[in-house]
Amino acid sequence: GIRMASGWLKSAVRGLIASRTGWRLVRAAAGRSGVIVLMYHRVRAADDVFGGADVAVFRRQMRWLRDNCTVIAPEELAESLQGSDRIRPPVLVTFDDGYRDFHDHAYPVLAELDIPCLVFLATSYMDNGGLLWADALWWAALHTQRPQVAVPWHESPMSLAEPASRQAFARSAIAHLKGVPDSEKEASLRQLWGELGYEEDGPVVERQMMNWAEVRATMGLSRWAWAKAARAARAATPLSRSTTRERLTWSCSTLSVRSRLVIPLWICS
Repeated sequence: GIRMASGWLKSAVRGLIASRTGWRLVRAAAGRSGVIVLMYHRVRAADDVFGGADVAVFRRQMRWLRDNCTVIAPEELAESLQGSDRIRPPVLVTFDDGYRDFHDHAYPVLAELDIPCLVFLATSYMDNGGLLWADALWWAALHTQRPQVAVPWHESPMSLAEPASRQAFARSAIAHLKGVPDSEKEASLRQLWGELGYEEDGPVVERQMMNWAEVRATMGLSRWAWAKAARAARAATPLSRSTTRERLTWSCSTLSVRSRLVIPLWICS
């Protein structure tokens, strides 16, 4: 009874805050300036095996932002940080990695509602194929033929008998590997692929990242397309200033050639 009451109360509070009147009261009381940055990874269809925001939920969220906030373009960020409307705060919508579902599901919603955004492309995966390791691990866990798997961070074999247990294993494995040093991660992944019944390079999965034609097709919203920074320019270990600038310069050059736009380095840095 207490758990049900708590759930009802949380839903009621969320509903109140989401209402136009409730939101204005909360914002007026907050008294804080600045920019709210929202980060999305995937916007998924109902049958997508990967996680992410359901496209119908995403549409409702974007409509709410349009009606209650001021959604800004990337180049408006610096100005918006200087001062903002407390009732309709500035919001920047961002997407990590440049998944194909941005082109298929998210961009049509953004274009319909005239909402600009910033997308960070994982250019190496666009050019060379493959999956980010967490995506590959999630897919492998859901499709392996093994009924269970032995892993070093769990004292007994983890069941893979049901979809829920497969997802639980995937979440556990991803959380564990995030704490593994980059120098050891590749070996840990190869061990996991073997335990799950795959070759040492992991599963082969249909393309998940946008290609350059899809990037160009989503430039109708204009502003976000020329503010992309390359994920390849980031690393887990600190880079020297010269190396960072070298990688950013390469990234901007690549993005300029592939997107057919001039991308100034200061935007990417």
